[in-house]
Amino acid sequence: RGKCVDEKQIEGRGGDDGLDPDLAGTKPVKLLAAVDYAGLRAEQQRRNRVRLAMLPPDRYPRLVEAAAPMTSCDDPEFHTRFGVDLFIAGVEAMARTSPR
Repeated sequence: RGKCVDEKQIEGRGGDDGLDPDLAGTKPVKLLAAVDYAGLRAEQQRRNRVRLAMLPPDRYPRLVEAAAPMTSCDDPEFHTRFGVDLFIAGVEAMARTSPR
């Protein structure tokens, strides 16, 4: 999870602790020390899965059925590489067939 620097950590400090001495006594700026990207990605996947699963099954039976596999991503780097490779292959195919 992300961590923030609060007022008590900034006020009266400066110099030896690594914080800018000009920040001493100023109002704090919330600094994000770390972001839990895996947690954010998991939450986004969960929301997408719920959104697809809640579609009317009589109108979108295949989307409702495929909600879980469509929203799971065990290896994000693989999916990114696959998406880039697929895009490049499509551009190359279009370039071969378009008149010059």
